[in-house]
Parts: sequence; C-alpha cells; structure tokens
Amino acid sequence: MDENNNQVPDTQEQPTFEQPQFDQPVYEQPQAYYEPEQPQGGKGMAIASMVLGIVSIVVSCCYVYAAFVTGIIGLVLGIIALKKQAPGRGMAIAGIVTSIISLVLAIVLLIVGVAAVSYLTNMGYDINSMY
Repeated sequence: MDENNNQVPDTQEQPTFEQPQFDQPVYEQPQAYYEPEQPQGGKGMAIASMVLGIVSIVVSCCYVYAAFVTGIIGLVLGIIALKKQAPGRGMAIAGIVTSIISLVLAIVLLIVGVAAVSYLTNMGYDINSMY
C-alpha cells in the first residue's frame, strides 16, 4: 500500500525456499546367502574310522578277533571318507593309520598266540586242561 492507500503491485517476488531433492537410496531386503551344504556323512565316517581304529588298538591285546572286525570296519570307513573328499580328511587319515596299526598288531599277536599254543602242545602240555 502506498501513501494514498492504493494497493501497489508487488514488484519484487518473494523467494521460495524449496527443499532440494536428493535421490533417496532404495533399501532392499538383504538376500540371504546360503553355502551349499557339504555332505556330513564324510565327516561322520572319518570320526567313526578314527574311533574304531583307536578302539581296535586297545582291544587287540585282549580280543584279537574283535580287533580284526573293528580294524577292518575302521579301515573301510576311512577309505570311503577320503574318497568322498568331505571335511574331516585328517581324521580319516588318522582312522586309516590306526586301523592298519591295529590290524598288524592283531596279526602279530595271533601268530605269537598260535606259535605259543603249538609250542606248548609239542612240549607235552595239555592245553585243554589250562582252561
């Protein structure tokens, strides 16, 4: 308004303040990454091979036949675990080694036992009366 109460057009425009537009990042749901599952049978077989090999060594001094059974089973499981190339390779190798050691030990003890019985029989001892 001017001095005469007339309305004067506004010659100066008022600046408008707009908020600057930014590209908003698009947030997506994170995709779950799943590794392909490794077959667990190989690791279980490796553990079983190692345990059977150790048991076979312990048992070989008293029960030679049980040492043969556990040693052979441990050897087979260890070889299968190695062929699968599954996790637990070290345990599979340990199972194979302990199984072979127990089988050799059982064979030696069996030969010594048979030789001892043969020797005692030739010397005139009655083996059946010892039991």
